[in-house]
Amino acid sequence: SYVPKGWCIVQGEAGPSLAPFRSEEGTAQGDVAGPAAYCAGTTDTVNAIDRLLVEHGGGLRGGMDDGCLFGPKAEVFAALLQYQQTCRGDGEELRPDKCEVYCPELGARLVDAPEMAPFITVGPDGSRSLRGVKVQPSGLVVYGVPIGEADFIRSSVSALVDEAVADLEETGRRLVDVDHQALFTLIKFCLNP
Repeated sequence: SYVPKGWCIVQGEAGPSLAPFRSEEGTAQGDVAGPAAYCAGTTDTVNAIDRLLVEHGGGLRGGMDDGCLFGPKAEVFAALLQYQQTCRGDGEELRPDKCEVYCPELGARLVDAPEMAPFITVGPDGSRSLRGVKVQPSGLVVYGVPIGEADFIRSSVSALVDEAVADLEETGRRLVDVDHQALFTLIKFCLNP
């Protein structure tokens, strides 16, 4: 069955029913239903933006409640603005402060590219930005994978490895005095080649 835009299924005493839905805050961090609700509400928009970018050799890939737009600079930002406007009509508010952009060709100078002029905003202090989207000069991490210059990738992977090793050490500390069988199983079958 299809749930119309702006509505959700509510489980009540008399069974499931449709109710109007609008979320200004989204879901709590870690709420397992959050990404599913986001995907259900934005699938049509994501597919339309992807088709638009494919015409220019780019695309939009979504993972849970994150998205990655890629392609020519001006087309990506035009698509981002279209996505923002369409989603606003669906009750979602895109947060530019949580968005990042990386341009291998220009790095931090992306704000100076002539084709980006329609997307530039100037702050009270004269600083220029791309509608509040943070320009990353040497790369960014997409779905846990660093993309960009070699030094950025090396430092990002190093930080990921340090975090993973710290997690393993903490797991060992927690299990060593509690459950030797679980710790042995983890070490033997998950960590040893």
